[in-house]
Amino acid sequence: NKALADDLGVEGVPFYMVGDRAVPEDGDGLYDALVARVADVRKSGCRIKC
Repeated sequence: NKALADDLGVEGVPFYMVGDRAVPEDGDGLYDALVARVADVRKSGCRIKC
């Protein structure tokens, strides 16, 4: 929904969230960014109820 997208600062699609963290990278850096975010959530947990 547009209100949620506005609150999250979404500027376009695709838009990725891992846990409570946005993944702003795209293109060549996307896979590595997703892997890093997943590892971080696994290590530190999610700050919101996921």
